[in-house]
Order: sequence, then C-alpha cells, then structure tokens
Amino acid sequence: MQRVFITFGWVVSATPRVASRVGEVLIARRSARCAALIGTIAIAVLLTTPTAGAWACSKVASPAGSDLGTGSEESPYRSAQRLVDTLEPGQTACLRGGDYGEDVVTLSVPDTRLTSYPGERATLVGRLRVVGDRVMVDHLALDGRNSRNLPSPTINADDVAFRNNDVSSPGGGVCFILGSTVEVQRPVLDRNRIHDCGQPATLYGHGVSMQNVDAALIASNTIYDNPQRGIKMGPDVQGSLIRGNVIDGNGIGLSLSGNGERASSNNVVERNVIANSTHGWNVQSYWPLELVGTGNEVRYNCVHGSNADPYYNSNGGISPGRGFTAHHNLIAEPRYGDRAAKDFRLSDDSPCRQVFASADAVRPYDPASPWNTPIPAGTPVDPMSEIWMNAIADNGLPLTSDADQHAIPVYISDESAPLRSVKLSGYYSTYDAGDDSRKGYGFAPLITGVPIPANARQSAGSDGQITIWDPLSGTEYSFWQFATDAEGNYTASNGYRYHTSPGYFGRFADGRSGRGAGTPYFAGLVRKWEIDQGRIDHALAFAYRSPAPEFRFPASKSDGKGIAGIDAPEGARIQLDPTLTEADFDAWGLSRPAKIIARALQEYGMYVVDNSGSSKIFLEDRITAGWGPEIDRNLPSNIPWSAFRVVTAPTP
Repeated sequence: MQRVFITFGWVVSATPRVASRVGEVLIARRSARCAALIGTIAIAVLLTTPTAGAWACSKVASPAGSDLGTGSEESPYRSAQRLVDTLEPGQTACLRGGDYGEDVVTLSVPDTRLTSYPGERATLVGRLRVVGDRVMVDHLALDGRNSRNLPSPTINADDVAFRNNDVSSPGGGVCFILGSTVEVQRPVLDRNRIHDCGQPATLYGHGVSMQNVDAALIASNTIYDNPQRGIKMGPDVQGSLIRGNVIDGNGIGLSLSGNGERASSNNVVERNVIANSTHGWNVQSYWPLELVGTGNEVRYNCVHGSNADPYYNSNGGISPGRGFTAHHNLIAEPRYGDRAAKDFRLSDDSPCRQVFASADAVRPYDPASPWNTPIPAGTPVDPMSEIWMNAIADNGLPLTSDADQHAIPVYISDESAPLRSVKLSGYYSTYDAGDDSRKGYGFAPLITGVPIPANARQSAGSDGQITIWDPLSGTEYSFWQFATDAEGNYTASNGYRYHTSPGYFGRFADGRSGRGAGTPYFAGLVRKWEIDQGRIDHALAFAYRSPAPEFRFPASKSDGKGIAGIDAPEGARIQLDPTLTEADFDAWGLSRPAKIIARALQEYGMYVVDNSGSSKIFLEDRITAGWGPEIDRNLPSNIPWSAFRVVTAPTP
C-alpha cells in the first residue's frame, strides 16, 4: 500500500508564571514576559543535516583540530568546550562532522548558538549544560552519557532553545532536565528526537523532566522508548504548552505533578499522539497532600493504550486522576509508518491525522486573556443591560457578519516573505514586552523590515485593514488604511506590531493602538478553521453604530459617539442567553456555521470593540479565509437582540 505522510504545524509560546502555595489560593504572575515561536514541521521529526551555506560559522571545531588553533575553518579547535568558550554574544559555534567525547560541556555565553557545520552532523558525547540565556543548540546528535549519570542536556537559563537534535542517554541518566535547581523561563524544545534516556531499573529514565519552569514550549518532538516518563511536568511547571509531539512507548507518557508545596498549573497538552505506554498511563497526575494543580487541560490529542495491564488502557490511557481536565481526545491506534524502524510518521489511513492542525489554526493570546476566558456560570447581568441592549436594538439593524468588506484579512507570513517598508501617514507602535510596553516612532514614520507576502492586499472598504501574522516569530503586524501606491510602495495611516502568544492579553493597555476599544484586529476574529472544527473557543469582537464614549475592561479607550448612560460602553461583554438549546437555534433557522457562532456567544460572549455602520461580528476576510457561499453577511441575522444580555465585566 502506498503511504502518504502528514505534515502538521505548531504555534505557541509562553505565559507568565502561576504559583500555588499551601493553605492559600495565590496566583502570582512573575514579571518575565513571553516569547512566541511557531513553525511547520513533519510529524516524523526526521532530523535534517543543515545545508551548505545555511548559516555563517563564527568559530569552528573539528575532531582533527587543536585547542591551540584560532577557531577558523583553516585552524579549528579540537574540543567543543574550547569552541563555545571563545564565543561572543551573537556568534555561532559550528562542530565539524564526527565525534566529540567530553564529560561536561557548559554553554555560558548568552545569545550564542551551537550547531553542526553546514552539510555535516556532529555527535557530542557527554553532559551538556546551558547556563547562558538565549542560547540555541540545533542539528546535533547528543549522547548524554557521562561519568556521573547526570541529566543531559541540562537547561538552567532563560529563553534557551533546542531544535532538530537527536537526544539520548542509553544506560545513563535523564535526558532533558529543565529548571530543577533554578527557575527557568520560556525554554523551547522542538523537532527533536528524544529516546532511550536513562536506566530501566531506576526512577530517572525520563525523556524530558521539568521542575520550576515557566512557559515552556515542547512542540513537534518525537519522544519514545524512555523507560520512565516521556515528559515529566512537575513539581511547579506553570503556563506551558505541549503540542504536536509523538509520545510513544515510554514507561508513562506524560505526568503532571506537585510535591505538597508547589503544584503545576495552567498547562495545556494538545494535539499530540500519546500512545503505547509500557507500565503506566499515557497521561497521569500525582498530587501529594492537598495541593492540587488547577487549569491544566489535556485536549485534542490522539491516545491509544496497549499496556499489558488493561487497567491502564481505559479511556485511551488517560487516567481519572485529579488536577487536569481531559476533553475532545480521540482514542485510536496511531498507525505509524514503521514503528519497529522508529518511523513515527502517520500513514494515510491513520485516524490520528485529524488531531494535527495547520500552522495558523491556533487561538491567539494568553489562556487567561479576557478573550479566552469563558463566562462563568452565575455571572451577574449588568444593571444597565436592558437599557444598553435596547439601544443596540433601536438602531434597527440585525446582527451581521460581512466577510467581504470592512473585514480583517489575515496573511500568514514566513521567512520567505520579502521584507518591505511601509510609509505611515499617522502613527506606528510596537509592543514587544507585553500589553503595556509601547514604543512609538513619531509622526509619519517609515517602517522597515515588515514581512509582507507578495499577494497581500487590504480588505475592501474605507478602513482598508490588514493583519500579517508571522508564524515563525509569533508576531502580528496590523495596519489601518493599508494600500499600495502607484510605484508599488506600501502605505498606511496607522499600524502596530504586537504578539499573539501567551503573556499578551489581546488589549493595548495604554489605549494608543488598535481598533476603537484599544484591542488588536486579531482579537475576537472568527476564522475558517474554527468553523471547520465546529467550535470557537474565544469571545467575539462586535461593533455597532453608536457605542458610548465610555469604556470598561478589557477596552482601554473608546471611539464611541453615542450617549453615555444610554449606549453600551466599548468593552461591554454581551452574552447570548446560555439557556437556549439546539431546538431554539433550529426554530430560528440557524445554519451549522451560525449555530457554532451562537454557541460561542453563549459560552464566551462578544465584546464591544468599535463603532460601525452595521451591527456586526468580525469574520476573517474572504480573500484569505476562502469562505464558501454559506458564509454571508446575514449568517447570524436570525438571532434576535432580545436573546442577548450584558454581563458584568471580567476582573482586570
């Protein structure tokens, strides 16, 4: 049978820390901001050799070199330690192909990179420690066996990334250990093969062990045949994302835990294949004493149990333990290309193919963002609800959803997009360290280095809006009244650069950017992949003719020109009656897409974010979404205004 293999994408990033303490409920967000990293890779995570000319080597080492050399290609060093010790921030260290046996190699210089020489692959045998911030290690074979069987690689610094490595430690110790003795922020592991770590007779045979870690991204790795846990999360792992991995044949697939004083919370495990754990659950938790993690979700995974003890195969191998919720997981056999040969690509008939989303199919912003937080049951109706809803209804306009004008096209950009300049006639802002980190560029600046796809064009209508999202950097560029002049140059009235990763909450705290309410264009946007999957997991953006000049959280300003005390303020959260049923939707004649929108309006509601000539929710523009004819302006128009209410604002 011919086999066709799936390619999938991942999008993520980091969130501030959520710390739990015994005897109290305390959520403490640390000051560190997050980074976003997004990519598209093959599920096999087949390790590649860098192509010649892929990057410039600042210093070089070779098995045939000498540590008395200069580190040049003509006079390379011999040892990896000598190589990395000579780096300066911003430089790349390249290992020529061959083996490097060093009991411990420590990377301490920040903003450096250790990689194989282009066109070759090096093997480093011994413990690898990273203590310098913003270090990247990629395209290496890392055999962590060392004289003391200590974990390798060890990450004890912030913003460290390991990519496209083969990592093992057969008969040695744990492979990756993140944090443990120090707090670590925003580590990234992606596209690595992590296997055969540790000794079966010990408790330390984990592929990835995390403790005292904030905002980790573990994405698109193949983690297999480790005698203990594939991924151990705890104690004290906060706001991390485990996405798009194959976790197969480990003793236990993934565990969430605490230690009685600290508990792991607000982590998301989604769109992975977690299967065939050999002596325990595919997913489990462990919470000694009374401190249990909160906000952990295990969702949209493909799980399969094949344990010799059938007890561990129930529910696809997801334990009934406390401290996490499991939902929308598919129980199915993965059907790899060739499991015996360690080929974990999913074949054309694998039911697990459906759990992997495209590169841009992800909900933007922090999970705790007001956009991403469901309306809690029992949330009070605002005392002004009836007055405000009457004002909206008195406009005489139904709820609409125009995807053809005054909409938001979303162009997915990558490293191949040409970097272009945009001449502003107004203002441009960047927010690169959170919602309150604005940097201005004066009046009418020329902005360079914007990755604009060649086919990018603005939405029809006088607003001329456009969003350009770079999956590699997780960055959102958005412009108002975007256009191309007669010479082919890009212009706009106003614009901004923002981030869609956790740690960013979908609002400009200073009210100096974005649409009328001080929110990004991306926030609350209905996209095609959400309709395709049958669920929208965020609040929607809503505009109408005359919002009040007042505003409330999450808005940070208002462009409303309505009447205070009569019209709804920008930032008001409007909810569709949550008691309505499918029968009610059928009675209104709602189509399948309209029902999906209605359910989101019940669970998350919609925020007033702008004034508009129409009463409308915002859909991605047809020019980038590719909506079918069933998506038109009147999609939600049969939902009556009398079925809505304004609920009290979320807490900032």
